[in-house]
Amino acid sequence: MSTLSLSPRWLGHLTTILSEHKKATTYALATVNTDGEFPIPRARHMVHRSILTSHPARPILISTTDVRSPKAHQLRSHPSTKGPTAEVAWWIAEEVVQFRILARVHVLPAPSHPLHSDFSFSELSQNSGGDSGPDAPETAEDWEALRIKTFNNLVPPLRASFARPKPGSLLENPADADKWPQTLPEYGKEETEEEKKQVKEALANFTLLLLEPLNVDFAELGVVPNRRTQWNFDGQKWDEVTVVP
Repeated sequence: MSTLSLSPRWLGHLTTILSEHKKATTYALATVNTDGEFPIPRARHMVHRSILTSHPARPILISTTDVRSPKAHQLRSHPSTKGPTAEVAWWIAEEVVQFRILARVHVLPAPSHPLHSDFSFSELSQNSGGDSGPDAPETAEDWEALRIKTFNNLVPPLRASFARPKPGSLLENPADADKWPQTLPEYGKEETEEEKKQVKEALANFTLLLLEPLNVDFAELGVVPNRRTQWNFDGQKWDEVTVVP
């Protein structure tokens, strides 16, 4: 059976589950490294930060990364594509459900970074009469405010991790790690010049990943019989179908 909807039911399932299970925020994000002789799949666990609903049919899932990380490059390998650039596998054990989300992922680094000009401001900021989330950005300045707010919401050790050398780079002397900052205050709450320097460096590397879902597969394995539903976005609305688990 197939049905059409503007605001997808999968979003209601996800937000309800997250409201009831505050710690169910970790998912696997898969990308493809296409730089070598042959494509290599890559996966890592990410932390879900928030959801933007500037348009009811186009919710945006927000995560974060270091702009110098391989995943940022992999997500930008096909900048002109209208299709997905990554897939999320999100197992939520408390509810015995799994979300698999094919998404086009937009990378929002600091304004000083070259990739900043490639961000789809006009596309993602639009509000076509739908419900706007409390943080739904409308301008480049709004997006930067969201990036800084997300940075400030991180725990101090995680903020400090963005002031380290490039992720994955060779660490010739392990003792050098002792020189890295272990915690950092929020932007605007630095108390020393050294903290200001380190926070500035961390913010320059801190990047938002905005996942624009295009296809969602939702498996409910805690009920008998099991249920599985798929949604596909055609650019305007979501098509919902029930499939065999």
